[in-house]
Amino acid sequence: MVKSTLAAFGLCVVMAWAVSPSHAATFTVTEASDSDCSDNDCDLQSALTEAQDNDEADTINIAAGTYDASGGEFAYDADATAMSEENFALTVEGAGVGQTTIDGGMLARGLSIATTGLTDDSSAAVTVRHISFVDGNGGGNGGNLNISTDTASMTVEHCTFTGGVATNNGGG
Repeated sequence: MVKSTLAAFGLCVVMAWAVSPSHAATFTVTEASDSDCSDNDCDLQSALTEAQDNDEADTINIAAGTYDASGGEFAYDADATAMSEENFALTVEGAGVGQTTIDGGMLARGLSIATTGLTDDSSAAVTVRHISFVDGNGGGNGGNLNISTDTASMTVEHCTFTGGVATNNGGG
């Protein structure tokens, strides 16, 4: 009796582990970070690239500081042509408005996030919060920040947008 109860309990534990939701990855970005994400401490573009390809929900924590996007926007582009479809949530979170700044230098958009290339982006919720965006130049849409989804939810909270330009919509 005891053996069968223990065996049943062990089977339940194994089954619960096998069907548990995928893990989430957390990346820490600082001004001094490098491009190596193996320690989850990497520069902003490397964290976004790793997040778009790792088949996990991701949180990117950006430390206080100014992050220069004038050489090209920081971009996350989940699409169906990747090794697998990245239909997972993404949260990009700064240390606070006025503390974490993404600066486009009037040469480039600050941050671009796209899930529109996925066959189904319904689970790819995007959240951006606690960041100041300044002097972005988006060319088309979204001077400082551009988020493109089909059905995924988008949340932008506690962010400021200053001095951005766009030829179509959303200069900010």
